[in-house]
Amino acid sequence: MLVQGAKLLTTTEARRSQVSLALATDERADLGQFFTPAAVARFLASLFEIRQGPATVLDPGAGIGSLTAAFVARWAAESRYPLAVTANEVVPNLTGDLKETLDGCARLADLSINIQEGGLSSGPSTSSNMMRLLGMTMSS
Repeated sequence: MLVQGAKLLTTTEARRSQVSLALATDERADLGQFFTPAAVARFLASLFEIRQGPATVLDPGAGIGSLTAAFVARWAAESRYPLAVTANEVVPNLTGDLKETLDGCARLADLSINIQEGGLSSGPSTSSNMMRLLGMTMSS
């Protein structure tokens, strides 16, 4: 599993570098996008406690999925339980790259994937948008 996880992260890093160079700097700045380098993604993934049991991950600004890939690689090495991933991306032309990354993740772990396009708005509807992404409903 460790070898496949390393391969996933290497492939994702190459994709991240390519996409990062292709996207205009001003567009990235306007959207507040930061394509997380592999070393940073691995560090952030190391901060989570891996509990033994099914889990859910929400990546609200997925980009091409670098953070999710780092977490899934760690999950696959440390857990045999299913993982549900919901990844949200505001830039429609990144969803193809995101899907490729998440497909690689699915080959590594028992994974269910949900990709959402569009942003999470700010204000009163933010909670309901987040809950919608998680497949939850609000009780009255």
